[in-house]
Amino acid sequence: LADFERSTELTGDFLEIQNVVSGVNQLRYDSYGFFGFKPYLGAKQQNLNMSPLYSLRKEGKIDHAVLSLYLSKENEVRGSTVKLGGWDQVALAKGEHLDMFTCPDSEDWGLHASQITLKDSNDEGYSLPVMDDVTVSIDPMFRYIHVPKNDFTKLKVALRKIRPDLDCPGAENSCRFVRSCKNVRDFELSIEISDPDHRRNFTLSGKQLLVEGGLLKKAHEHCYVAIFSTTLETPNWYL
Repeated sequence: LADFERSTELTGDFLEIQNVVSGVNQLRYDSYGFFGFKPYLGAKQQNLNMSPLYSLRKEGKIDHAVLSLYLSKENEVRGSTVKLGGWDQVALAKGEHLDMFTCPDSEDWGLHASQITLKDSNDEGYSLPVMDDVTVSIDPMFRYIHVPKNDFTKLKVALRKIRPDLDCPGAENSCRFVRSCKNVRDFELSIEISDPDHRRNFTLSGKQLLVEGGLLKKAHEHCYVAIFSTTLETPNWYL
């Protein structure tokens, strides 16, 4: 970062870099290993010794090797901020909190999902297991959820058990309802993230997972479940 020292402030136990989107295109600060690294979350740089967070922690400038990215169109002053070493509670929506999970693989941003289940909104006692022990990656490259082909096949079977009217054409990588999304009965997809210290369920409602066909350049009268089969050679689920 050309003006790293001037655009960075020490706040508590972490460093804060402001106006990232508007003022920074590339992190370039040799002392902390940022040189030549473009800040794309989850993009692994080949043959590059990249350890800026650990260098900062070793020097006692931050307490944790954590990177937090905040984006907000409503806040022009603090609308794009990267925080190294921690996060701000004031930057979260009221009533929300963050959990820190350990990645199973130090070379990957993936997290361990101990269980993924589906639930019918009309039957609170009914929960359908879909997958166990899956690696999920939080990657902004994907607008919707993408899963490996074999896992998608299992997911289709589970979805059709709670929604028999769901159409999943064999030649396509998606499932749809032949009606508007507003007329689709709700369901839930629950992903349990865990590490050796704790676990937490993250639940997505069907309404959050549905997208009108027109937005996907498909038939406007169709409603798609925004979970797609990926062609990538990876066992990870991308959220």
